[in-house]
Amino acid sequence: MAKVNRFLVVVALLLAVASMAFSILLAQRRDAFRKRSEMLAATVQEMAKALDDGSGTEIAKAVSFTAADPALGTKEEGKLGWKEYVASADGYTAALAKAKELAQKVKAQRNQLAEQLAAVAGSLGQSVPAADLANLAKSAEAAPQVANLAAATKTRDELMAQTLLGVGTTTGQAVDREALTSYDGKAFSQAEAALKEVEAGVGQLSERHNEYAKTLVETVEALSRHEWDVENTAKLRDPVAYRAGTTAVLNGARDINLKLEERERVKAQLEERIKELELAKEDRAKAAVERDESKAKLQAVTAEITELKKILEGYTGKPGGVAGPATTLDPNLVGKVMYVDKDFKYVVLNLGKGQIPEKARLLVHRGNKYLGSVQVSRVADSVAIAEILPSSKKIKDGDSVIPPLAEAAAPVAGGAK
Repeated sequence: MAKVNRFLVVVALLLAVASMAFSILLAQRRDAFRKRSEMLAATVQEMAKALDDGSGTEIAKAVSFTAADPALGTKEEGKLGWKEYVASADGYTAALAKAKELAQKVKAQRNQLAEQLAAVAGSLGQSVPAADLANLAKSAEAAPQVANLAAATKTRDELMAQTLLGVGTTTGQAVDREALTSYDGKAFSQAEAALKEVEAGVGQLSERHNEYAKTLVETVEALSRHEWDVENTAKLRDPVAYRAGTTAVLNGARDINLKLEERERVKAQLEERIKELELAKEDRAKAAVERDESKAKLQAVTAEITELKKILEGYTGKPGGVAGPATTLDPNLVGKVMYVDKDFKYVVLNLGKGQIPEKARLLVHRGNKYLGSVQVSRVADSVAIAEILPSSKKIKDGDSVIPPLAEAAAPVAGGAK
């Protein structure tokens, strides 16, 4: 019996040791499960807080948790705590469902933003996949592409707006800069109206410029007797090289003005000469009563006045010649060109009757340079009109005229003896 009791005592001791060991092991396992549960609850609470930050949902308040701290003697608290689970498993499950719902909403928002950013990039001409924008690993590269594209588009829009403002100023159209650079719907409508005004202004400006070009071309064609710079005036309708055409027209207009001024000068000289001859005529008319010889001189002066008047009246006409009796030119004769009419190809010489006859041919030179020939078509007392013969070079005022050797030694048609 004593042996049985000792055996039972030993068994009881072993069972007690085993029970103690099991209790210690169970306590350790329980403590590990508790810590893991606290870590999971704290992680869910931090995730909900991070997702809720700035989202305006306030779901993080429904997913709260504070772990126990034995050192401070604080107990576990919050919707995800053990007590809440024991008290209401459904409430615990609802808190987790709210955290899950928040995560799903953030995910949906992320995907929506990714798709919208991809659509924006596509509308701006660049392909950026929405999947890359939603992917954490690829978004660091994809998102800046969209941002850079948007910045470049904004810069381009500002440059275009500045250009359109300049165009509006040129065409006299007021353009609202804010309407061109703002991105709300109302501004787009205002910008469309402003752009239509600029378009209309540009169209009017283009039409006006075309009319100017047409008028200049018709002006050049109307003044066909002037020697225009044909190569450049043909560029008046050229949208690129038109400046050469307008410069040619301007230079031509200046040349025409100079010719008109020169004609006015010659006209004034002829009118002055007529006045002088009119005065001489009056003086000789008074002397005619006393001297028969003065009568002949008066008739000569009258004839000269008549001829000069014809020259003045037919100033723009082309002079002709009349054949006269044969005469011989003085080989020492030297004359000067007083005026050159390039359009009608004639010159006025400072040689008159008694010096040169009509139909006489003269050589023109400038220093030692031979320029060509002229043929006398009309002779007055102190001046003569001569036609510029073909193949002559450009003759200017002040050039000298002399008789050719053949006509200096032999008779020619024209002049008084």
